[in-house]
Amino acid sequence: MSSNKARGQEKTERHDSVIQGYIESREKQRQLQKRTLAIVIASQICGGAGLAAGITVGALLAQEMLGTGQPRLA
Repeated sequence: MSSNKARGQEKTERHDSVIQGYIESREKQRQLQKRTLAIVIASQICGGAGLAAGITVGALLAQEMLGTGQPRLA
């Protein structure tokens, strides 16, 4: 039981030292901000594409259900 607690303490200390490195280094902060911004931009693009696809599918389903639009050739 105590070995698990010691491992948890070591892990916490390693995390603290990593965080401290970001606090003390402007360059690391800049890199982190750049990565974070890239992730946010990518997620916004994917979310926008998903929203557009959902609207398109909804419009096509409504058109199919209402029977509006161009007549089909059988």
